[in-house]
Amino acid sequence: MGDMFACGEPEMDVLSLANPEEQVLKKIRNDPTNVPLSEAFQIVRTIAHKTGSETVLIDESEGRILSEPIHASSDLPCFTCPIEPGKHISRNNDDFKKNELIFPDGWMIRTQDIPILASLGKIRIKVRKKPVIGIISTGKELVPAESIPKPGEVREVNSHLIATFCRRQGAIPMKYGIVRDDLQELENLLMEASEECDAIIVSGGSNRDQNDITAQVVRSLGKVYTEGISFAPDKRTTIGKIGTVLVIGLPGHPSATFMVLTLVVVHLLRAMKGAPCQRFYKKEARLSDHLCSNPQSDRYIRVRLIGDMASPVFGKSGLIHMLYHSDGMVRVPAGHQGYREGEWIEVMTW
Repeated sequence: MGDMFACGEPEMDVLSLANPEEQVLKKIRNDPTNVPLSEAFQIVRTIAHKTGSETVLIDESEGRILSEPIHASSDLPCFTCPIEPGKHISRNNDDFKKNELIFPDGWMIRTQDIPILASLGKIRIKVRKKPVIGIISTGKELVPAESIPKPGEVREVNSHLIATFCRRQGAIPMKYGIVRDDLQELENLLMEASEECDAIIVSGGSNRDQNDITAQVVRSLGKVYTEGISFAPDKRTTIGKIGTVLVIGLPGHPSATFMVLTLVVVHLLRAMKGAPCQRFYKKEARLSDHLCSNPQSDRYIRVRLIGDMASPVFGKSGLIHMLYHSDGMVRVPAGHQGYREGEWIEVMTW
């Protein structure tokens, strides 16, 4: 027995058989309760029922409809197709299991998660507040990105980079403008931002020279935990606190800023949301050139992926084309012998 007689909506109408091994349907019922053997009932679309039925046939997809009944004495439609017990019937625990943890603490709700919540009747749920991240750029040579730079001036780009990065991590960026390497001006902005934000990111001001003002100001207002991280690029990263507000000082070059955001800041932002540390998507690739190590710190080398080849992207620290041309990075541990040309390595992709 099989197929389905044509109904109002043939692609959705189904016929549920009480016993798929019977050769003839004896009756088409209108009542879906306690279907006896060799009888069936018509259901429209997907329904939840307790009928004892063992299988379901879907019209227009389970074979062909016979134009004449098999038995002349019957006015029932006849169908031909293989029949399997349990076909098109969802049982308890077929989907999520009882007591299964679906959304752990710190889970970021995605579009594909909404049907799950709605099916559980959870139209309104409690979530953590998105962290507000203050962004301050420092540098006497900086001008707004929309300006036309004069000789000796540079368009400020890091605040836009950091803001976009924060948004992608589920945070709310709040820009506080440009500080021209002035201690008092930076102190005023940090105090203002610490009253309004959950964390502050300062771009620039972390150089090992007289313009290294971020650590100075943070120390005067709160506490500095570190003024450097042992990896390249870029070691010049300040981490401290003003009251309960985390302050992170990043290097000024966009390429180095992006590396620190990817390797360090992302984990801090996720911790603020109660989420686990960020995991990189990794890809195996063959190295097109030799990579040497640093005896004192880990190296993170940007690479471009072409097929199964990974080509290192080298350049001066201030060049932003290295970001554009790179697809990920390779970690060379401190003191490691390095990697040879043609060797298979693991690439952490952006």
